[in-house]
Amino acid sequence: MNDQILWIAIFSLSALLFLLILLIISYKSKIATRIIGITGIVFGLIYIIYRAIFTFPDPSSFEFVLAIILFITEAIGFFQSIIFKTFYGTRKISKPDKDVIFIEPPTLDVIICTYNEPLYLLSRTILSALRLNWPKDRLKVYVGDDGRREEIKEFCDKVGAIYITRADNVAAKAGNINNVLKTAKGEFFLLLDADMIPKKTIAKEMLPYFQDHKTGFVQSPQVFYNYDVYQHNLNANDRVPNEQDFFMRTMMEKRAVFNAVLHVGSNAIFRRTAIDDIGGIPTGSITEDMATGMLIQAKCINNI
Repeated sequence: MNDQILWIAIFSLSALLFLLILLIISYKSKIATRIIGITGIVFGLIYIIYRAIFTFPDPSSFEFVLAIILFITEAIGFFQSIIFKTFYGTRKISKPDKDVIFIEPPTLDVIICTYNEPLYLLSRTILSALRLNWPKDRLKVYVGDDGRREEIKEFCDKVGAIYITRADNVAAKAGNINNVLKTAKGEFFLLLDADMIPKKTIAKEMLPYFQDHKTGFVQSPQVFYNYDVYQHNLNANDRVPNEQDFFMRTMMEKRAVFNAVLHVGSNAIFRRTAIDDIGGIPTGSITEDMATGMLIQAKCINNI
């Protein structure tokens, strides 16, 4: 018995050491990353099978119901881990040639949605949008104000942005965007929240991806000038990565390989025809951003 325990311990330590070495190598090797992923899936499958066969209590007991609920939860977690590991085993999506954009620069609208954000915050976004590195005769900036504020209108008139409002706030942000789209007629539009300050190069960085005519939208990362909760609480502002970066710069890149990028409400450029094809921004969901992206992708898949 003691010999058996010893051999199990030796095997376990050896497997752990092997995985640790693979983990270190995986920073440079895609093959090692895939081996770790496959190993994790195999161990997870063994665990799920073991749980299903050997760990359930008497079916006539109340504990059996709780055991079923726990097992279903673990099975869902295992399924999600397979998706996660599949993402990490993929190649990077190919990037377009940014020196070849379009024969003629397309018209680009910038739509900034606001409700009650103060002018000092909103003005930074408006001014940054007006200063994009894009031909000025091909660029228009729209401010959709559901707060119907005179000071915002006066500021827009002063700096050259187009102020648009409406009599009601039906469908909230989705309705606001759709209302602006009645006036904005550009071939593409960049959607920004009130506190998102775009870099001057955002159009030249993102529009080349639309060389593929099946591309309906391109989502860029969001970066926040306030520190996240982990950076703040640990007092490690520049030493701890922002929590958003993992999702925006890692997971979204992996999702792009599978044509499964999520629209996250701001910092995205849309092909106008793609929005028209789905009947505008959907208003039947409180997460209209994710719904918009999924409808565009479904439309694209159906048209292939």
